[in-house]
Amino acid sequence: MKTSKFVSALLILLIFGGQSLIAQTFEDYKKQRQQEMQQFKEDREKGLQALADEFSDYVEKQDKAYSDYLKQRWEEYQIFQGLAAPQEPKPEIVPEYEEPKKPLPLNPIPVIKPVPDERPTFVPSPVLPRITRQEPDNFPTNEKAFQFYGYPIVFDYDPKIATVKLEGQPDEDAISQAFDQLSQSNYNSLLEQFYNYAEVLNLNDWGYYRLLSQAAETLAPNDENTQKMLSWFLLIRSGYKAKVAYFDQDIYILLPIKNQVYDVKFFQLDGLTYYLLDGNTTNIYTYKKDFPDAQKLFDLNLQKSIALGEETLSKSIPFQYEGEDYNIPVSYNKNVIDFFQDYPLADIKIYFDAMVSPEAKSSLAEALMPLISDMNEADAVNFLLHFVQTGFEYQTDQEQFGYEKFFFAEEAFHYPYCDCEDRSVLFAYLVQSLTKLRVIGLNYPGHVATAVCFNDDVGGDYLDFEGLKYVVSDPTYINAPVGLTMPQYKDQEAKIVVLNNQFSGRQMQDDLWDDIIAAGGRRGDNGQDMIVNEDGSTLITGYFSKAFNYADIDVAAEDKPAMFAMMVDKNRQPQWFSNSTGAGTAMAYHTAYDEAGNYFVSGTFSGEMEIGNQKLKSTDEKSDIFLARFKANGDLQWLKNANIDTANLNGETGYDYLNFTVRFNRDGKSLANELFFETGDFDNYGISIQASGEIVVAGAFNKTTGMNIKSLLFNSGESFDAVEAIKAENDRLISENYDKTIAGLFAIVKLVQSGGLSIPGSAARDVLDKYNPGFKNEFPVIFKAISKVNFIKNEQGIVTIKTDGGKDLPIDMMRVKNEAQIKIAMLENGDARIEVLSGIRVGKAMWWYDLNHIVLYKTNGDLLFDYDADHSTITKNLQADLLY
Repeated sequence: MKTSKFVSALLILLIFGGQSLIAQTFEDYKKQRQQEMQQFKEDREKGLQALADEFSDYVEKQDKAYSDYLKQRWEEYQIFQGLAAPQEPKPEIVPEYEEPKKPLPLNPIPVIKPVPDERPTFVPSPVLPRITRQEPDNFPTNEKAFQFYGYPIVFDYDPKIATVKLEGQPDEDAISQAFDQLSQSNYNSLLEQFYNYAEVLNLNDWGYYRLLSQAAETLAPNDENTQKMLSWFLLIRSGYKAKVAYFDQDIYILLPIKNQVYDVKFFQLDGLTYYLLDGNTTNIYTYKKDFPDAQKLFDLNLQKSIALGEETLSKSIPFQYEGEDYNIPVSYNKNVIDFFQDYPLADIKIYFDAMVSPEAKSSLAEALMPLISDMNEADAVNFLLHFVQTGFEYQTDQEQFGYEKFFFAEEAFHYPYCDCEDRSVLFAYLVQSLTKLRVIGLNYPGHVATAVCFNDDVGGDYLDFEGLKYVVSDPTYINAPVGLTMPQYKDQEAKIVVLNNQFSGRQMQDDLWDDIIAAGGRRGDNGQDMIVNEDGSTLITGYFSKAFNYADIDVAAEDKPAMFAMMVDKNRQPQWFSNSTGAGTAMAYHTAYDEAGNYFVSGTFSGEMEIGNQKLKSTDEKSDIFLARFKANGDLQWLKNANIDTANLNGETGYDYLNFTVRFNRDGKSLANELFFETGDFDNYGISIQASGEIVVAGAFNKTTGMNIKSLLFNSGESFDAVEAIKAENDRLISENYDKTIAGLFAIVKLVQSGGLSIPGSAARDVLDKYNPGFKNEFPVIFKAISKVNFIKNEQGIVTIKTDGGKDLPIDMMRVKNEAQIKIAMLENGDARIEVLSGIRVGKAMWWYDLNHIVLYKTNGDLLFDYDADHSTITKNLQADLLY
């Protein structure tokens, strides 16, 4: 998407906002800021050193025990041949439909409903924070670099890592010794760099594995055994249940992949399938016990838009529809195609659910949305169906490649031919992303098609699934409209392939939240605040600060945040509603449910909180975590708090950058509170239900709403100089090695994070006038619009954007609603993350996407923007791309 004006506007509106920059002298502010920082450093050092020593001792003992375990005699296992990909013969010549267009009668088709996976299953506990060893800030490092699918990877590493060599005959002793040597290195700092790259590139588990593999090849060139040893070590230290194995002279890596993979050798252990991706051996020696911190299985799903190095290829796809000629220009990323070439062949659902690259997504939206935007649902889907039917040449995989190959949607633009499942995958993506309608796959013996769930009445062949009607849409049956099954499969049963439909799911959630916000509700987070049940009913949770009026619900909160939980039916009518009362504040933003049908809601509160006749009270009005359990009918079973308020007194103990977990048993008894150092790979915040029935709430003092509150106290009297205050903070950050071009933005973000009033947009204009005087000439419309925005931050850490006159504010490629909300988290490494809770969309003309978050990187001036249901990302450098 075009970025310069969009990003410039976005930065100013989201970041050049501020706080209560009045009623305090500049000298008072500087003095207070210096005292705060000094006190913070002293408290942080005292509070964290003891924890760091405790964790280091724990990790050392854990590593010693695992090293001793690895020295034991490993067991020999037989490796099985990989499961062959589906081999049913596909149509060699596809039929064409030549009858005139006419209304189709409803005709139910035979289908086979989905059944649970018949393979041995393993249900892991939810991923929780890991205990890590703290490393020195300035240990000696070397630098290496490599190209990762066109993206330059540069990393610093402890030289000790590159000295580890697995020489001679591999066995238990050699592998244990290498594990010991690597464990003594400063490996966490290396992993944090790879976590950051994985975030920027939107890598899934497979992408992260490929990234570590290439890093290992760079660190140990021409030594395959050492490369695999390094990859395994980095994987288990990243929390994956990977195993290392040996046989004869070779080392192997075994990956526990939870999806079905074809044509790859494997063995099974304790209900898990481990795939041998890099060898042809029939036997291996390996071990049973996982590394203690190993929690994660590999998931091949690509539910985020992967953003590799840009190498854009373009083509035009001509076709005719209803007598009119069309020529659809499409762009796609060659590096993404190369990434897919290295992907293991997996279950067809992986391909149906996968997202395309940002380049392909933008080009498809720009080319197709103007053509279908004025059509009704059936006509729009028929247009897309005909595009796929006639715009691509048909050929089976055996004819084109000599082997079975499923395409990701983007690959259909690259190769000269595609067959039935490839067309179905592409068509399903187009319908989901452009119309937001739900799609399922239909897997016949030797053929794959799709079916679409319309909101309008559409005739033809159909099936009922989960209470919804899906109409057959076959992208391989040339010229056939929606509602027609390919003749040779008319009487055959199709297996239903259930798709994630994340675009329609996101649309439904956004529409419901729009209604809730209009009623007075607000979001405390933009993650786990909604549960959609199979019958279409939805549990939603949040908070309201004044009145909440939805359907027949009419309650008030007396200008203090009060949590709510509400169940609505498929028509968005309330089934039950519960909210907090009391003298304190409460905000909810996490939900979960257990196998017994109970619903859990968690959030933060301070002071007194009451639901029904159950009450909580936090220590000294500090923020604490609450957890409530409701029956399916909305009856409150219990309400408990975690006493986490005694561990972090809103920054006073220096624990700002620690993750935490609070544990409860199934009856609500508090079991334990635990602290963890922040790691870049962990993002599973919210409620997790353990296999034992234990409930765990994970959060972070710097990220969890209600926990990341900081206050700057302002005295009445003299006015505050906003421009000079920002400049003072900017200079301080530059002295701490922040990139000069982005230090000013960080200065404003840190001021936004503190205080409690508002700053008029005119103050932001003054900042621009003084430090970027050319901006008003380059972007006069944006410059003028800045004065129409004010920012207000409530006491729970959420920033509300108020617009002039309460009107929505369109600026270039962005739309900001009045009372849009964001929250800010300062990360331990000095970077910042701005979460968009509601009200900000990006795009143009026919297509608009919700903005999810922005990450500001302190060392290089980069900003990462994440938007839409597929978490498309774009990275821009403040100096190179925005300030000119």
